[in-house]
Amino acid sequence: MAKRSSRSTHKQRHAALPSLRASVQRSNKRSAEGGVPHGDTARAKNGRNASRTGNAGTVTHSVQRAQQNQGFPVIEKGGFDLTFPDFVTALNLVAGVLAVYAAVTGELFTAAVLIIAGMVFDYFDGKIARHYGQSHDFGRELDSLADLVTFGIAPGVLSIAVYPGNNLVLAAAAIYGVAAAFRLARFNLLKEAGKAEKSYAGVPVPAAAVIVLLGTLLTVYNAALIHTGVMLIASLLMVSTLKVPKV
Repeated sequence: MAKRSSRSTHKQRHAALPSLRASVQRSNKRSAEGGVPHGDTARAKNGRNASRTGNAGTVTHSVQRAQQNQGFPVIEKGGFDLTFPDFVTALNLVAGVLAVYAAVTGELFTAAVLIIAGMVFDYFDGKIARHYGQSHDFGRELDSLADLVTFGIAPGVLSIAVYPGNNLVLAAAAIYGVAAAFRLARFNLLKEAGKAEKSYAGVPVPAAAVIVLLGTLLTVYNAALIHTGVMLIASLLMVSTLKVPKV
């Protein structure tokens, strides 16, 4: 009697195997048709999360571009993203180049006026960019190059023209130009590190240019030695770590 019961149970299990296999095959088929194999569920979830993250980044970038376009239009040509403040910065650079030319040709007063005009352009390009949310890396680099020409090179050339043939003034002008380049390079590094938000480290280059321009007024007394000292002091103030509040 026990043997018959055992054989009957074995037959029932054997008969249930085909239906169990069919059920497993149907389940695998449904998983394959759904595009998510049973073993890849976690990877599929990770893929969906990554897709959401990528979409969020795209949306954020689009919002930033839209905020920029709320002010002046952005011109995207030749790999450049040019904004209206960039053209104001370019006017600063043009003023600096013309100031150098005026100093070389003996138009000393015109050179001084052009340097002052560059200061006006330098003031307003930053104000406009921040007001309309159009500050960007290209504009920052262009601004530094323009400042180097207008406030670092032009005042030195003007000083040489005021005191032609004076080796002390020539040396001081060279030192002044190098100090201006160092000051601008340090400012860019601090800006990238987020350490130039509340105050300037050292006297800004435009302020140093004002000091040099005031020094040229001493030409009426033929004070080349004094003017040399003024340029060296301006150079030292630029590369110093003196904290200067932002205006």
